Amino acid sequence: MTIRKTVDTISGTKSQTVVLVHGIWMTGLEMSWLARQLRKAGYDVRRFSYPSIRGELRDNVERLKRFVDSLSGDRVHFVCHSMGGLLVHEFFRQYPEQRPGRIVALGTPFNGSWTARRVRELRLPRWTLGKTLLSLLSRENVNWDGSCSLGIIAGTYSLGIGTVLGKIPSGSDGTVTVEETKLSGATAHITAPLNHFGLLISPAVFRQVDCFLRQGHFQ
Repeated sequence: MTIRKTVDTISGTKSQTVVLVHGIWMTGLEMSWLARQLRKAGYDVRRFSYPSIRGELRDNVERLKRFVDSLSGDRVHFVCHSMGGLLVHEFFRQYPEQRPGRIVALGTPFNGSWTARRVRELRLPRWTLGKTLLSLLSRENVNWDGSCSLGIIAGTYSLGIGTVLGKIPSGSDGTVTVEETKLSGATAHITAPLNHFGLLISPAVFRQVDCFLRQGHFQ
């Protein structure tokens, strides 16, 4: 406990790496604006790319482990978007002994996915959701064990794929509902008036991300 407290009070960004983890159907390029802001703030930023549709969950977790193990730096943080947060959550479940760092999840459906259920109801092809997401959504008793600080930011501007698939429940970013982003054991949870992808290009969200990585809490 003393070690955890000492580590959490370290300030500055020297020797701190931020791993960006994208969501389903994406490559990581959509996080380029956020990557630039983090680099300007002094972080060493690395984008982790993985086959979100074709890849099996176990393979993507192992891919992430090899990627993280190859990084230098005293601290390794994660900033994840959408399904990327689920992948990082599973990574920490399987490999909890990691270097000190913090996690910020943007629009991650930790608590189920209305959009995924709707895709299945409409009988769209299973590959639409991909092997990794289907495996992640089938997990039970999902919570956060507190192995490191986890902050969650949810969007509340309902404009996205969910509005195309049907009437997504109120309080959503157009793809993921606010309720779906809540995770038992998480350090902090806030909302922003943005849609699912707006979370990636918002100066206000960046300031919250930077604050959480530095101090372990949102502004």
